[in-house]
Amino acid sequence: MARRLMTLLALAPLLAAPRSVAFEAGGSVCVAPIEPAESLAKPPGGKPPSSYTAQIDDRPPIGVEQGWGHLESSLNLSTTHLVRIMGDGESRTSFRFTFTGGEGRDLCLWFNRLYDGWSLTPAKHRPKMCGCGRAR
Repeated sequence: MARRLMTLLALAPLLAAPRSVAFEAGGSVCVAPIEPAESLAKPPGGKPPSSYTAQIDDRPPIGVEQGWGHLESSLNLSTTHLVRIMGDGESRTSFRFTFTGGEGRDLCLWFNRLYDGWSLTPAKHRPKMCGCGRAR
């Protein structure tokens, strides 16, 4: 009886704690804000897009802005997902990804203006850039 009481007392803070996004099921992708910089790349047509959107699977497109990140959460951990990037309304790139690979369930989608390219990396590798409010 005493052992059960001690176990309950030890677990009480965990059970009483408010639920936060850290307890959310599924994976997440933080669409990081675009950082201002000049590009060394020469995109087709010679002028880089003035606005980007990112779309994951069939979810609504996300406007990628300076200064504001966006968290796409509750993504299925066991399926393959599709990311589509649009620049000024035209398709720029697309790729597929999964959460399998041991890098965790929190990813960061970010744009490197210097090279005019998009990357998807574990959020823990870019904590300052990918601060979408998810506990890491």
